[in-house]
Amino acid sequence: MLDGGDCYEAAGILFMDWFPEAVLVHGYPTLQRAPWKKFGHAWVEYEVDGQTLVRDTSNDRDVEMPTELYYHVGKINPDECRRYTMTDLRHHVTETEHWGPWEREPEGAL
Repeated sequence: MLDGGDCYEAAGILFMDWFPEAVLVHGYPTLQRAPWKKFGHAWVEYEVDGQTLVRDTSNDRDVEMPTELYYHVGKINPDECRRYTMTDLRHHVTETEHWGPWEREPEGAL
């Protein structure tokens, strides 16, 4: 995980505001600059008119785009993403006392 970001907290809070219309996702985009490694990140996915969208409000941004484009730009492997329900969120936050990440990151991730 990269230091200094607030993605896990921002996504968790956004998810709580939008539940049950959304899902919380933790995944691993690839840096768009050297060292070109994967890093832990969090966002929210939701559906509008049959299209799945991503909303990422980390680091005082508000990015919203189709999920396919977000995954393409970030070089995100969907198989490495973890989706969480509200029950999952409550459990992990209570057990760990933080917003994430809660799972082991892929080998080589920052």
